Amino acid sequence: MVEMQEDIPDSSPPPPPPPSSPPAATPPLPPSSSLSAPQPAPPPDLPSLTTLISHLPSLPLLQPPLIRTWDPSTVLHGLHLSYLGSLSTLRTPRTRTTLYKTLLYLTLITLFLVATTHAVFLPLRITHWAAGTVVRPLLGSTLMGVLDWSVSTIDDLVGWFVRVTPEAGLYLVRYIWPDPLDKLFFEALRGLTLTLALPPTHARFVIHFARTLEHQDQPPPCTLARLPTLPLGRKSWTLRLLSYIQRYLKRLLLLGIVYLISLTPVLGAFIWPLATYAYLGGAIGYTTAAYTCAFAIVSPPWWAFVKGPLLRAIWSFRSLERELCEPYLCRSVMTQSQRRAWFAKNEALIAGFTFPFWYLISLPWIGPLVFGLAQGAASRLCVELFDEVDIRNGRHHPQTIARVQ
Repeated sequence: MVEMQEDIPDSSPPPPPPPSSPPAATPPLPPSSSLSAPQPAPPPDLPSLTTLISHLPSLPLLQPPLIRTWDPSTVLHGLHLSYLGSLSTLRTPRTRTTLYKTLLYLTLITLFLVATTHAVFLPLRITHWAAGTVVRPLLGSTLMGVLDWSVSTIDDLVGWFVRVTPEAGLYLVRYIWPDPLDKLFFEALRGLTLTLALPPTHARFVIHFARTLEHQDQPPPCTLARLPTLPLGRKSWTLRLLSYIQRYLKRLLLLGIVYLISLTPVLGAFIWPLATYAYLGGAIGYTTAAYTCAFAIVSPPWWAFVKGPLLRAIWSFRSLERELCEPYLCRSVMTQSQRRAWFAKNEALIAGFTFPFWYLISLPWIGPLVFGLAQGAASRLCVELFDEVDIRNGRHHPQTIARVQ
């Protein structure tokens, strides 16, 4: 039987080569048709995964700002823009009305978050109080010690999180329900189009971008069909939340690692100054950073500031820089690499704009109100940056021109 099978293939190859090619061509057809049937299902899944990964914006905290290369006049110009933007937001009637509504919304959200926090910890407080009243006399102090330790540990964790990211709750609300702050930003931008003298191309772009929310609600009329158009819609709620979580998990992870190392006996006393020195060295130069950290040896208050608060303050400041530009960045046609290059190029201007609002936003009750004003004023900052990003990008890239013109 084995020999017969060996003879058959030997004799058959000469005649079948012509037929063998059709069968070889025919088998791929059925599998291709069979593959084409299930193929509609993967495309919606694969693009969604790729977009989830590729569209996550990240401005890496490990790359310090190159402060030593900043032009002081650029920083002062950003500071002046914060004044002009705040003044325009408060003076324009429609923008002022939108600002009041946004401030009311942020105040109610803050009250809700505070009430929710107390409600979550209320059962633990009641249990702790009942344990001190009932458990200690009956079961002794052992169980009471465990309860005291659990309560103090939770308080320490919550306090550490608030110190590390005091604005985390505010940004979380901003990503979950961005409509009020978006309306404030675009209403302020529309008011600027009536008062600023801009070049024709720049003015056409700004006017159209200021009507983004209108174009989301209804398609633009035929007369505006040839105006510049961007991907006007925000990213999905999932992408917004994932990008937010990604940025803050990196921040918490880095600070958590440094904090755990700081608990070690010998190295722990120097880990925060070393981390601060390494980060400042990339920002202002290692010689200047060495003098900055060395001054802490003779100044106990400065030593306490270098041991953690300084590094956390820098990261908090850079996070606010990015969040104030969020209404523009989430609708920009830039890729992730272009966005990083744009941020590095314009960070001096953005830092000067952010500085007046940074400390006030970290305050418990004033923070949400200042953040609303800063978001409206950020429209004046973005007007300075529009021409350097999307308009120029659309001129140089044909695929973007098709979307922009």
